[in-house]
Amino acid sequence: MGKKTASVTIFLIVSLVMVIIVLFLPITTNEEKPSENLATAVNRLVSSKPDPPRQVSLIFGGDVMLGRTVMTKSLDINDYLYPFRLVADTLKEADIAFVNLENPFVDGCRRNYNSMVFCALPEMADGLALSGIDVVTLANNHARNYGQAGIDKTLEVLAQKEILATGMGELVVIEKAKTKFGFLGFEFLSNAPTESDYATIRDADKLVDVLVVSPHWGVEYGSPTGAQREWAKIMVKEGADLIIGHHPHVVQEYEYINSVPVYYSLGNLVFDQMWSEETRRGMLVKIVYKNKNIDSEEIIHTYIDKWAQPIIKAN
Repeated sequence: MGKKTASVTIFLIVSLVMVIIVLFLPITTNEEKPSENLATAVNRLVSSKPDPPRQVSLIFGGDVMLGRTVMTKSLDINDYLYPFRLVADTLKEADIAFVNLENPFVDGCRRNYNSMVFCALPEMADGLALSGIDVVTLANNHARNYGQAGIDKTLEVLAQKEILATGMGELVVIEKAKTKFGFLGFEFLSNAPTESDYATIRDADKLVDVLVVSPHWGVEYGSPTGAQREWAKIMVKEGADLIIGHHPHVVQEYEYINSVPVYYSLGNLVFDQMWSEETRRGMLVKIVYKNKNIDSEEIIHTYIDKWAQPIIKAN
């Protein structure tokens, strides 16, 4: 090897060593802080970005009664899913779906056509599951039509379908996207709200981020009363973030109390009150929460078209 060739080789080796030193040895500032490698730098940049909005959708339906001729129609056509077939897709799109269940589930429930004592076979709960119902309220004037035995069986059937129930004095909590949603049901037909009821709301508000209160109240086929409006104001004061009412079997007005939505009645969702247009109309309320606050509200109209089978109506 000539001297010239040897010099070039040495130069290349020295240059390579310098490149390696620059690339791999830590570079320090005057404060002697070590530099971060590429993976650490990427993680730092990603973590420094704000979290994307956490969005959760809730949908609320009105009165659901799966007994009487709702059940007989389903039995006649051998289809327990019949009442929900045309609304199930809309309901199960939401992250959380909630309705008022107006009947107990009872083994051996017999066919009947006009009784005001409601029951439904356990198989009729299949439609609730098909629709992705997550929570029902049993705080109404028919849930106890078969006494405590009926309540116990209903809770058993619902648990088998992984459906939670409120309205028996307990708070139901579902957490989605780091937001705790609480659900309380009250029956205010036989008695007005008591201080104990308001205390329950107040205590529940401390445990959740969004508290939904569902009162069974009002006058059948009528309009919201002055008493209801006063009760709603107190419920909002005590911590209700959303009020969803049931019982009148017709859609009623809604309002906002200190920015809290108050829906006095969503009407019938699944029922056999086919004798008037008003009792065949219902309303679904879809509310989207983003970072624990209401981002949007949507009203979806329903109509009981064929016997006891609601459809989604174009808004």
